Amino acid sequence: MQESDDVEETIAASTFGSIFHGAMEELYNTMKGRMVTAEAIDSVLKSPTAINDAVALAFTRSFLKKEEGIVYPEGQHLLTTGIIQKYIEQLLRNDKKLTPFEYVASEYRFDERFALPSGKSVNLKGFIDRIDRKEGVTRILDYKTGSHDLTVFSGIGQLFDKEEKKRPKAVMQTFMYALLYQQQQGDCTVEPGIVIIRSLFKDADTKLYCKPERQATPVDDFNDYKEEFAAAFAQCLDEIFDPALPFTQTQDGDKCKYCPFTVICKR
Repeated sequence: MQESDDVEETIAASTFGSIFHGAMEELYNTMKGRMVTAEAIDSVLKSPTAINDAVALAFTRSFLKKEEGIVYPEGQHLLTTGIIQKYIEQLLRNDKKLTPFEYVASEYRFDERFALPSGKSVNLKGFIDRIDRKEGVTRILDYKTGSHDLTVFSGIGQLFDKEEKKRPKAVMQTFMYALLYQQQQGDCTVEPGIVIIRSLFKDADTKLYCKPERQATPVDDFNDYKEEFAAAFAQCLDEIFDPALPFTQTQDGDKCKYCPFTVICKR
């Protein structure tokens, strides 16, 4: 099932994220499969049109729903896309500090079959916002435009705890990406991470942290968590596809606030 594709008069939060994603994909696609240098990023930052054109193209595709041509935003839309442009500039400055690195892919699609303990298997697909590689470590990054995304978790159990009100869903998502990427590409050192867009000007850290007690440990290698996560993930999917376990409404009404499907369950 898909969300209804309503016409927007103003740029909603979800479309804000889509424009950011699309512009970053456009900018980095020219460097895909190559080493990104400080000079390459400088050329984008110093260009009078590169970032503006990338944002305008993403605006045309994501907001105006036009697949051909490019429309430059005006009025209130120009204010919003101007903010997106500032965030992109800051992310590129942060990236420049990491150079040189290999840019592997933008919006990388995976479509994998995942085996469950019950003997069933399910098809899983998704899009990884960004993959880059440096010194043998592959970073899998997800761009988050919200301010509520958590990068710290107490343990694998917390990621699947249905009663956890502040469940770190973004950590679970990037761990799933790492698991399926390794299944597709073979064993490699993967560092899952999150780019929180709204924090770019004060914090360039993309790492996830495991903090069972007082000491927080950065997730530098997904392999340290892979076995435990894969088992919990498979168990969760087995429950979802178990015909003996009925689907029930959540008892936590807060989870329904922004759900686009409340009209179906009459919440």
